[in-house]
Amino acid sequence: MTAAAVFWLVLAGLGMGTINNLAGAAGVLGLIAFEAACGLSPELANGSLRLAAIAIGLCGWLGFHTRGVRIPARAWRLALWTVPGALLGVALALRLPLWMYRSYLLAVMLGVLWQQLRHRAPSQTALPPRRDLLAFGLIVVGLHMGFVQVGVGLVAILVLSRGVSRDLVEVNTTKMALVIVSSIVSTLEFTRSGAIAWAEGSVLAVAAGAGSFWASRWSVAKGHGAVRAVVLTITVLVIARLLWQMIP
Repeated sequence: MTAAAVFWLVLAGLGMGTINNLAGAAGVLGLIAFEAACGLSPELANGSLRLAAIAIGLCGWLGFHTRGVRIPARAWRLALWTVPGALLGVALALRLPLWMYRSYLLAVMLGVLWQQLRHRAPSQTALPPRRDLLAFGLIVVGLHMGFVQVGVGLVAILVLSRGVSRDLVEVNTTKMALVIVSSIVSTLEFTRSGAIAWAEGSVLAVAAGAGSFWASRWSVAKGHGAVRAVVLTITVLVIARLLWQMIP
């Protein structure tokens, strides 16, 4: 790795960790750094991104812990439902052609853009919990983590806010358990297939962990609405980049 590649990985990791802890969809920063600054293939970049996901989850957990907020035991039991989805997601990521991966990623980013543009303050009584669909939703979270990872935080927030709690801090702490378990499972599967660049992935992971640690402490007091403009900007730029890459 060159010094320039390390610089861009650290910068991308800090942004990725901070934004993913508070909202989501910043995994694309890691993908861009891997491909543009390090020259990794899209397949290798995708797998290597899981190291940062582990770091974001673990450091976010530590940050909440220093603020006196604990991940409830129930969250770890819920996280086990993400395992089968994560295994299937990795299998799809390793076998499906690149155009399907990019098409799915484009669909995810368009969904993020739509979600952010219609953003409104959460309500404790807006929608009743749907616990009957919770297990299915958790499997989808794991599937998303294994296949593409980008936006998994937003998927987890959607599932947990509908099936577990309307409290944003509780949802965010529970999300950490889901991210930790599903990203570890995904990393093990990508490792078995030799689809992780450990040097580049480790640099991104350390920086992402630092960003997540800071964001988890900040979010307990401030919430995560302050990063919406950043998420919107990144989303629009990534959509433009994906469309350019898909032009034959």
